[in-house]
Amino acid sequence: MNSSSLHRFFLDAFQGPQLVEIFSPGRANVIGEHTDYNGGFVLPFAIDRGITFLANKSISKKTKIIAFDLDEAVSFEKALIGPSYPWMRYLTNALEVLNAKGFVSKGFNLLFGGNLPIGAGVSSSSALSCGFIKTLDALFDFGLTKEQIVLFASLAENGTGVQGGMMDQHAIVHGEKEACLFIDCENRHIEKVAMPQNEKHQWVLFNTGVEHNLADTEYNKRRKECDEALTIIQEKKGKALTFRQLKDSDLTSLEDSKLKQRITHYISENERVKKMLVAFKKNDINLILHLLNDSHESLSKRYEVSCEELDYVQSALMKENYGGRMMGGGFGGCVISYLAKKDFKVFTQKISVTFKSKFGLTLKAFPIKASEGLRLV
Repeated sequence: MNSSSLHRFFLDAFQGPQLVEIFSPGRANVIGEHTDYNGGFVLPFAIDRGITFLANKSISKKTKIIAFDLDEAVSFEKALIGPSYPWMRYLTNALEVLNAKGFVSKGFNLLFGGNLPIGAGVSSSSALSCGFIKTLDALFDFGLTKEQIVLFASLAENGTGVQGGMMDQHAIVHGEKEACLFIDCENRHIEKVAMPQNEKHQWVLFNTGVEHNLADTEYNKRRKECDEALTIIQEKKGKALTFRQLKDSDLTSLEDSKLKQRITHYISENERVKKMLVAFKKNDINLILHLLNDSHESLSKRYEVSCEELDYVQSALMKENYGGRMMGGGFGGCVISYLAKKDFKVFTQKISVTFKSKFGLTLKAFPIKASEGLRLV
């Protein structure tokens, strides 16, 4: 799919040019996984893949929305009528959030499509939610701030049943070229961090093809386990501690080994984010790879959010003296790696063959770059 195809389709479908074009990128996260909803540190960036939205105002009161890549469409006036596609949950929730905040839209025509894989851990749901809200903001002159878009998109996504944090929305809305965002999720402070200055390496995503729907996985259970562990520690310490205040010594308060492992991941992952900042500044490739591998080990063994396919790809990277880790909510999706450009083709061809033989799935690998965030084209 390219932009010109979308524009032609829009003209044919709605008999008129678009008034608004929005690009909403996906998100990659270097390190800091399953910590945002507990006020941890994260290091994400907006990527050069995403979703394009085209829209204009309807001459009638009706709204029509077309998902170009899926060949699916809905049409409604006041309430959704017809088939309820999975993607429509996010848009419906976003409309409800906007209406509740006093931002009411009239009828509109909307077409969206892109090159962002669904259920792969690159935050296609947040790209959809943020992009949709930004499109309505531009079309109806709501005057929303970046922080309002982040908040409203997060509320819309939480409404689908996933009790996630706000890392994805912040990365998508605030993304910058050639930079990561060091985000303190406790106070939402964002600091721009330059990517390592190394022309011989590139960030690569390996998409296992194992799709996940976080609302149907144990994602929410992990969050509940963390909350349970914190409550136990608070009761035994007699203090209203936050997750950020926890130390290794506090783990003795937890008798349940599973709860202890969850908090151990949180504490250690925060430390890895801080060490990654040092690795970036020193352009220390070996440290970058080590931290990626260490993060995956913790996510797989301590937090138990990986799967066999993700572990296989990460293990193959380690055997070739590279590094990588599962990225996103887990239970499927992508592995992120920092790979030498000269080895990309040979390595990906080799692992794709063995991956197909073992799992019967097609492993897709593609380089990614840090991109400008959500924007009006």
